[in-house]
Amino acid sequence: MSRVPASDRIEGMSWCRHFDRAIDHRLVKEDRPACIEERHGCAGCPESTYRVHRVPDR
Repeated sequence: MSRVPASDRIEGMSWCRHFDRAIDHRLVKEDRPACIEERHGCAGCPESTYRVHRVPDR
């Protein structure tokens, strides 16, 4: 039995704890912080994680 109500959806995204925001096109390609250049992306960064949250139905 699921503990998540049927009316809620669960979404997840890659998350940067250093900048406290989603790892998306804007962060990687437009803002281009130095840490991304140093590590050649976010994949090996200890500050990157995966965040899950509920999205209620509208």
